[in-house]
Amino acid sequence: MKRRSLILSALAAPLVGFAPRRARAAKQLLDQAGALQQLRAIAVWQRGQEVAARGYGGFDPDRPTNIKSASKSIISALAGIAIAKGLFSGPDHKVADVLARDLPSDPDPRMDDLTLGNLLSMQAGLERQSGPNYGRWVSKAT
Repeated sequence: MKRRSLILSALAAPLVGFAPRRARAAKQLLDQAGALQQLRAIAVWQRGQEVAARGYGGFDPDRPTNIKSASKSIISALAGIAIAKGLFSGPDHKVADVLARDLPSDPDPRMDDLTLGNLLSMQAGLERQSGPNYGRWVSKAT
């Protein structure tokens, strides 16, 4: 984890227990976070509700942005939460079991062996999105 990620995490941590009486503190933290030159946006959600959000340098927290390698840490944390809640049995859980209704009628046979752990360790056999491929998936229309 990079230094700016740690700083940002430390700034956002008090917002997780956010209550209306802490609105001024949240505003101050978001103001301070604006000093991080590469920061584009912050959005903090708790229990399905937006707690605080702000965009910086013309960016908007309501629009998608490429968070680059930070996504790996976020997805790993979310996978751990899903395992703790029993949604996945663990890193050996087969991806095809989870995606069964979304798979094509005749999926690639390798899907039968693909696990959550393969995805989390970037060993799924997917084409890399760096180097000359960087940014193509971000700019695709949804």
